[in-house]
Amino acid sequence: MKFLDELFNKVLEKCITNYKSNIINVQFETSLFLAYYFSQKNKKALFVYKNEKISQDAYNLLKRNSNTNSEEEINFSLYPAWDILFGERLSPSFRIISQRIIAQKKYSVLISSTKAVLSPKEKNFQSLFLKKNVEIDREKLIDLLSKNYTRKSLCELPGEFAVRGMLLDVFPFYSENPVRLIFSDNTINAIKYFNPEDQRTLREIESFDLIVIETLKFSPDEKEKIRRFFNALSKEERNIISEEITNIENDTNFYGIENYLYFKNDLKSILDDFNMVFFVDKDQVQSEITRLLQEIKKLRSFQIENKIYVKIPSFIYNLFRDPENLFAEDFNTKERSKDIVDFNPELIKPLVKEVRAAPPLPRGGTENIKNTLNWYLNANYTVEVSMNHIPNCLKDLENPQLIFSEKRYPAGIEILGIDKKLAKKYSIRENLIIFTSQEFSTIQTKEKTTRRKSISSLQELQYNDLVVHRDHGIGRFIGLKLMNFTKVQREYAQILYKDDDILYIPVEEFTRLSKYIGPDDAELSSLRSNDWTSKKKRAKDFAEKIAHEIVFIEASRRNVQRPIYSNTKDPTMEELELKESFGYDETPDQERAIEDVFLDMSKPYPMDRLIVADAGFGKTEIAIRAAYRAVLASRQVALLAPTTLLADQHYRTFKNRFDPLGVRVEVLSRISKSGNKNKILKDLKENKIDIIIGTHSLLSKNIKFKNLGLLIIDEEQKFGVMQKEQFKKIRTELDVLSLSATPIPRTLNMALSGLRDISTIFTPPKNRMPIRSIVSVFKDVIVREAILRELDRGGQIFVVDARISNLNNLKEKIENIVGNVSCAILHGQKSPQEISTTLERFLNKEIDLLISTAILESGLDIPEVNTIIINNADLFGLSELYQLRGRVGRSFKQGYAYFLYSSDKRITEDAKRRLETIQRNSSLVSGFNISLKDMEIRGTGNVLGTEQHGHMENIGVELFTEMIAEELARIRGTVKEFTKIKAEIELYIDKNYINEEGLRIDLYKRLQKVESEEELFSLQEEIEDRFGKMPKELSNLFLLTLIKLKATKIGIKELNILKDSIKIAPNNNEYIEKIKKSGFFVKATKEEIVIRPSSPADSFGFAISLLSLLSS
Repeated sequence: MKFLDELFNKVLEKCITNYKSNIINVQFETSLFLAYYFSQKNKKALFVYKNEKISQDAYNLLKRNSNTNSEEEINFSLYPAWDILFGERLSPSFRIISQRIIAQKKYSVLISSTKAVLSPKEKNFQSLFLKKNVEIDREKLIDLLSKNYTRKSLCELPGEFAVRGMLLDVFPFYSENPVRLIFSDNTINAIKYFNPEDQRTLREIESFDLIVIETLKFSPDEKEKIRRFFNALSKEERNIISEEITNIENDTNFYGIENYLYFKNDLKSILDDFNMVFFVDKDQVQSEITRLLQEIKKLRSFQIENKIYVKIPSFIYNLFRDPENLFAEDFNTKERSKDIVDFNPELIKPLVKEVRAAPPLPRGGTENIKNTLNWYLNANYTVEVSMNHIPNCLKDLENPQLIFSEKRYPAGIEILGIDKKLAKKYSIRENLIIFTSQEFSTIQTKEKTTRRKSISSLQELQYNDLVVHRDHGIGRFIGLKLMNFTKVQREYAQILYKDDDILYIPVEEFTRLSKYIGPDDAELSSLRSNDWTSKKKRAKDFAEKIAHEIVFIEASRRNVQRPIYSNTKDPTMEELELKESFGYDETPDQERAIEDVFLDMSKPYPMDRLIVADAGFGKTEIAIRAAYRAVLASRQVALLAPTTLLADQHYRTFKNRFDPLGVRVEVLSRISKSGNKNKILKDLKENKIDIIIGTHSLLSKNIKFKNLGLLIIDEEQKFGVMQKEQFKKIRTELDVLSLSATPIPRTLNMALSGLRDISTIFTPPKNRMPIRSIVSVFKDVIVREAILRELDRGGQIFVVDARISNLNNLKEKIENIVGNVSCAILHGQKSPQEISTTLERFLNKEIDLLISTAILESGLDIPEVNTIIINNADLFGLSELYQLRGRVGRSFKQGYAYFLYSSDKRITEDAKRRLETIQRNSSLVSGFNISLKDMEIRGTGNVLGTEQHGHMENIGVELFTEMIAEELARIRGTVKEFTKIKAEIELYIDKNYINEEGLRIDLYKRLQKVESEEELFSLQEEIEDRFGKMPKELSNLFLLTLIKLKATKIGIKELNILKDSIKIAPNNNEYIEKIKKSGFFVKATKEEIVIRPSSPADSFGFAISLLSLLSS
């Protein structure tokens, strides 16, 4: 099977070398074929498309059809444009700069855009080649990283780094996984890729290229040119940029320093690096150049008119002789001149004899797949199965025309006229059919062993945080301290209480400590009164009441028997067709959540599961898969949304996915026409509708279902008390799947305490970026630049205000600031027809900018919208701001969220804290933090609005839900008691091993909660993998935990390990007989047994030997 090699060698190579010019104009379809050719041949080539969207589309097609998921196995890369406007007083993000640098350093073929090649090549960077067993100044490396990366206690997201002892973790934007460097002094002992989810090693590597951006510096000659420019300005203009000039003189970086690149002597374009440049439709590229240059002129004019900047010439005129006529007879960058010629796509057509898409594989499992392959083989087709791992079920097929290979195929599907949706299913030439791994994904299964990140670990304890000790009440954590209270050193948590009393809590009691979640001005408890005991008693009584209610609901649900939907947690052949239409790879957490839901649906009683994920992390996809499983079992599905907009959004999404499968989806909402409503109600009753979507009206008595099986509730926390009471009743009768991005804390902590089935999606979709959050006074220039930047990349914008009365004035203001932009207004008081029409026009891109109230908070999911401007942001609640921000940044593009407030009014302290919180919590998994912070700002009562909030504020949310969990365990008979153990030996985590106190406390608590030896060994392996070899004191702590588990297993209540003896309680005659037979000295009292070894021994080793003896 060498037809592709023939194609490349006989035709493409010949026709490329025959071209006299190395500047070639090609069409989009041809460019994909050529890009793949150059990447396979390891030849350098640059492909320039009109804009970022088209270049991204081209890159995605190439990557999808390279038949690999590994970044390391491809030889082409996206070369992105700066994510700012040319002339804007901002700098491109580190993410973009590092991606551009690594692309030009590492890959032969670059997929680029007009704006990307007009952005100068980066020179102010350091490429650190980190290699095993090579010395590097570790402290200097940390200092360099701190200028570009955010230092965290754990390195989990791109752009972060962490330092722990001699381990340094860093997650570059251009890397699939973070990298761990293990040092010995200044020598790198090992370099490893690790999994950001569980922090465990994936594989060891020999070297790694680390990009670090340095300050952009100007030479003395360049500074002199800038001085001359500055001196020629008026006094008023000099005042505008005087601080920037001072920074340049002092070699200090600042936002917008790139505006001075015009004065650089050595500025280069990426075009200068390539001998072979393909412009994909040069006329479109030239028109884009013209547009960009006009945009720069308009922006500069606006800045000068409003006296916010001065006219600095654009660096583009430094890069190119005549950028306005780039494709004149002398195409040029500054250093070369070449003719541009057109590539003739007809040259490759003779080799393509016949093209046909591979047919969809039949439904029904492995046997049907084998039958399909046999049919093609019997019909004299050559069948190529191209996969990394061939399924065992196919290996018994023996036929000389059946070929198994790991060949990767080009993105020629576009050239060859096959529809994009058949991206991986195509055949080339007569009697050849190609099947790739996509067709066989039901056969291939991967076991996942990653430790799921617990919700509570998101709240690591910080200095001065409020904490709750179960026995002593609310105090303030003021650090860990190594102390010697009991002859040996232990680490103690210092808790400050009322009247400046300090309590020292030993590590053994850390499980009795929890972070206080509630108002951050809560009163500290007194160690000198019984007030805490009274509060705890009242809370415990109420917790017991809730526990009994939960058990009743659970029992009622399990008493309802219903036929299972399917007896497998794996997708069926029918479900695979739906999976393929997703268009994205599921994240590991999404896959687990789908498995959880399918497992629930395979049980004989109703499901009640909560899916929690940040905005845009793929909750809806879980609902779609669950809905289809219900429909395939001939049951109806109802999806309940809190707003009309969200219901309409779900309707569009579900209809788009289910129409090709013959599943009928309808919507009932305020937007629905009345005549159509009657027909929907009738069809719903007659089982002619499979999935119905609507607001709370779906719960009304006049809506009748024929066979309702599954209820999906989106954003459950937004429904009122009456609806929630209905949900409580429904949960005992139907399968219920709830979706939430910022769950109310009771729901969150019920999940924490194991009171409700929950699936959490922490993994962001691939290439998703944290949203840039800007908090500022409302300024015309900020609004203009934000809107123009988004329009520049072909996107759309949301503008939100708290009040309907402000919307018209805001629209008029924006039109005056920006000029040629199409705006529309949307709010809840408009008629259903107006809402529907406006949405339709916006979705069809007839409108650039949608001005609305907070009804957008949950509703619109439009990948093209990646900028949101929130006016009067101080008037919104924290969760509202978070949800509004979540409307953007839902694609591969950088999202921007502007939180603006008026300069002529004073904002409240609470509003300031909300804005600070939203700016600080900008990571991709900030939803839980936002929810908990909201409770600290507003108190639990305002968030929950239910009876239990008073108890939660009195004793803290976590302790309250622990009480519920304990009562549930008592009722269910699942209480597990462990041996109480003491030891006269040093047990602590050295701060030189793990410096962060929050991480140390988290590890102490995890150790104390270990329930099996397997879990303990797994934790030990994880800790040594993450932090290096354990110091002796921590090893002792693990050994002590192992002894506790062994003692628990044989029923010992108390175990005290002394230097020369061991004490066991209670007394047990059987133990005494076994010990005596072994020759140990035994002394027994009524309460305990004292055992001494016959000769001096290691106390822990002696304890383990003794327990092995007693268990025999």
